[in-house]
Amino acid sequence: MCESNLTPGQREDLYSEIRFAVKQMTDLIESLLEFSRTRESLHPSQGDVREAVESAIKALRTHPQFQRVRIRVSWDGATEGWFDFKKLERALLNLLLNACEVVPAEGGQVDVALQRNGQSLEIRIGDNGPASRKPCATRCLIRS
Repeated sequence: MCESNLTPGQREDLYSEIRFAVKQMTDLIESLLEFSRTRESLHPSQGDVREAVESAIKALRTHPQFQRVRIRVSWDGATEGWFDFKKLERALLNLLLNACEVVPAEGGQVDVALQRNGQSLEIRIGDNGPASRKPCATRCLIRS
């Protein structure tokens, strides 16, 4: 931010990214502290899983090396349910980071698919990394 060749808009963008990254770190530290104090660290509430996905993608974009990775999000059916937003967002961010680390520097692509199956919502994250890697998938039960 100290470089003189940055425009005011670029400085504002950098400042915004820094604020967002600090918030993410603060949330993670608070989560770890809460977990160390008590095992009852889940705080589920009604929400939209797509918002957690978008928030995780936004956090991923603070990593300069992953800004060129194309991330596609698709969904089939309702994506609302009962879950701990911060915990799900953190898990999704970790899965997205893992996927982004193995995709090609040019042409890297990650796909996030949400599919409603009755009372459950399946979240699949796949990438175009080496063929020897199998796409990871996680399935979570969402109470409507």
